Amino acid sequence: MESTFSIGLKGSEPDRAGALEKLVIEALAGIAAEPFPPSEVAAAFQQTSYAYREINSGHPLHVLDRVLSGALYGVDPLAFCRLGDHLDSLRQRYAAEPALFNRLVRERLLDNPHRLLTTLQPDADWQRRTDAAVAERLAKIRAGLADQQLEEIAGRAETLDRQAGLPNTPSRLPPCPSSASGPACAARAYPDHDHGAPRRRAPARQ
Repeated sequence: MESTFSIGLKGSEPDRAGALEKLVIEALAGIAAEPFPPSEVAAAFQQTSYAYREINSGHPLHVLDRVLSGALYGVDPLAFCRLGDHLDSLRQRYAAEPALFNRLVRERLLDNPHRLLTTLQPDADWQRRTDAAVAERLAKIRAGLADQQLEEIAGRAETLDRQAGLPNTPSRLPPCPSSASGPACAARAYPDHDHGAPRRRAPARQ
């Protein structure tokens, strides 16, 4: 569920931005004029549902972002965490109005005057200027250091480089807390509020 719709093109000439915008508008008009195949709509619903349920290494940050999306604007902070409920409601709306998405494309995109066309052009000389500024700054810092300070900095850098190359052996990793009932960080299955799908979660440490 995105609040904005955006399309970008890399490698084109800046003076062709207007032609790209015209092409996008024409494509959206063609999409709005033709019914969406039900099989493609069902696949889109399924794909969105899978993406919402997926739990990866960044899952806690995704949940935090969903909470903030509501809390920052004074609405229910859990509203965006109930995507399953919103998808169910959207499925019902689509079943009652098969041309729902065609109408939304017209109302929210084609007939919406709030648009922004941004053209970004790379600065071929930026990296050289940045490297030169960094080198000049480092030279000034180095000129203000005594020989002993330079040796100490070099020694610390060598130590850090050596430590970074050491493998993490099991003895160097923090142990898992345990209690009388067993390891406190063992994963358990909890029923999800969204369609009752089970998920793997770690209970709070005891």
